[in-house]
Amino acid sequence: MKSKIFFIAACTLFLTTSITFGYEATFEPKISVGTEYTDNLFLTDKNKESDYITIVSPSFKAEILGKKSGAKVSYAPSYAFYDEYDELDHWRHNARVTGWAELSKNTRINVNDYFLYTEDPQSKTLHLCGLTIRMRQSILP
Repeated sequence: MKSKIFFIAACTLFLTTSITFGYEATFEPKISVGTEYTDNLFLTDKNKESDYITIVSPSFKAEILGKKSGAKVSYAPSYAFYDEYDELDHWRHNARVTGWAELSKNTRINVNDYFLYTEDPQSKTLHLCGLTIRMRQSILP
């Protein structure tokens, strides 16, 4: 009798169709270290200064995928260490968000957003009487 109940329960469990919602989630952490060399740090015609820049960047990517939709987020902050001009050390940020959904057989919607923050090599910062003033140089002659 117990074997019949077990057999019926196993058949019911494995042979019936069920509606399940499944997704796949991934997370990828990463760290990188690199160097840059510049032979004209201040972008001038005269008095060209060179420097080595070490960049440390921890980052991650996270993704979730479903049958008809998905989303991905990535973020990579990095810190630039200047060898001789340590007053120029700064943060850089790079972020991206992407999402998609299939609304019907022939309709799909995609959404993307990007964020990038780096130093501006064409600007100068003046510190005057406790105020910080940023001036942008024109690229045009």
